[in-house]
Amino acid sequence: MRKVLTALALATVVVFGSTGGASADNQAADWLVAGTGTLAPPPQFGQPMLHVNAQSNAGGTNVRGHFWIRYANGGGEFGGHIVCLNVLGQAARLYGLIETVKAPRSTFTVGNYVPIRLLDGGEPGTLVDMANFDGGTPFAPDSQCTQNGGYVPISQGNYLVHDHPVADLLGLSQLLAQFEQAADDPYGG
Repeated sequence: MRKVLTALALATVVVFGSTGGASADNQAADWLVAGTGTLAPPPQFGQPMLHVNAQSNAGGTNVRGHFWIRYANGGGEFGGHIVCLNVLGQAARLYGLIETVKAPRSTFTVGNYVPIRLLDGGEPGTLVDMANFDGGTPFAPDSQCTQNGGYVPISQGNYLVHDHPVADLLGLSQLLAQFEQAADDPYGG
């Protein structure tokens, strides 16, 4: 996890230090949601690790990216691609389509959609960022990624949520791959 936090801190410097904008040639994003965190919900829900790397054009068009969720002690591990993204300020709503299940858990089955919510509270991410996700559903999301539900604090990690053009994604790709590797995300890289 130390590698993840170090890589996330570097990603923050690259994103905030960039003057680059979106362009069709390099697939830069207008909206960006990226990071890894360990949720701190009530003990009966475990402490899952939630990793997200998603981008889109403004308005949520041309969505691309993936997510990975892992519960401790083999309590569940699954992920897939992001199919819907909506960003408003520092809050993001996403839906991921489960395509891979390494360790089954309840409604998190291949073909179901997972509603994910992230709130970027600033730096450092730990203790100021919040996140949550709900059980899998067979129903595809609407274009606004509409969902209900709140957030829980994260006990460690960092999430970056941007609703304006960000750094050139080609320049960030190596850095993003590093924290995906540290999160053991099979979709990364």
